[in-house]
Amino acid sequence: YPGLKPVELPQLLCEAPLATDDSATVTCATEPALAGLTSWELQYGYADATNWTNVASQSGPGFSVTVNDLLPGTDYRIRFRYISAVGISQWGSQEITTTGSSDVDGDGISNKEEFLGPNDGDADNDGTTDYTQANVTSFKGLNSDKYVVLKTSCNDNFNVQIGRESAESADSSFDYPAGLVGFVARGCTVGSTVNFTLYFYDQDSTSLVLRKWNDGVYSTVPGAVIQQVTIAGSTVAKASYQVTDGSSLDDDAIADGNIVDPVGLALSTVGVPNTGL
Repeated sequence: YPGLKPVELPQLLCEAPLATDDSATVTCATEPALAGLTSWELQYGYADATNWTNVASQSGPGFSVTVNDLLPGTDYRIRFRYISAVGISQWGSQEITTTGSSDVDGDGISNKEEFLGPNDGDADNDGTTDYTQANVTSFKGLNSDKYVVLKTSCNDNFNVQIGRESAESADSSFDYPAGLVGFVARGCTVGSTVNFTLYFYDQDSTSLVLRKWNDGVYSTVPGAVIQQVTIAGSTVAKASYQVTDGSSLDDDAIADGNIVDPVGLALSTVGVPNTGL
């Protein structure tokens, strides 16, 4: 008796992916070619993506797709599947890394981390994406959902970090809900007074003061202004202050064009009426 011939699914053959600083190209085809009309669903995202961006579908025995406006030095994944008379295939994918530096502005924070920050990657709301600005650094805070931004009027920011008070050198009268930010501002005019701005996302500024740590001693930063602002719908505590190169607020105490400055927003833990301040 006659029987149904089993369906043999074709192999998927892909060329080596191509990349530039801001684009990625993947080209694939089935072997042998599928009979009848075949359409391809195409998507892309970061290599660790859980959400995908659709690319215009293509028809034919294969496809060639180029995705533009990507970040330099960043891992991406382009995935695809075909729909034909034999059904819908499983998703296939190609991983690809764009060329160029993964840290374009050289501030120690990757292009991806800064670009994924609030306000579409412009967390200080100055109209320019942060990953392209060496003197603006946006990064994940102690809580990875809450970003912190450092902006200086020097040439670039270096070794930007955030952490909690050390157990050996804790501020006995204050708590730091968003942590302490440590950094080096480089390329400042020697001996000049430099403007600094810190943005703490999803942080209420009520009753907060700006405190500085220097060799185990904490002090309130004179003249610091704490404001509550809204950026792209988020509540942001904004701290503005000044430091003179080589002054007591500069940890290296040398007028050398580099300012070293661990600071943080602090909340008094001393009760009323005995404030201890």
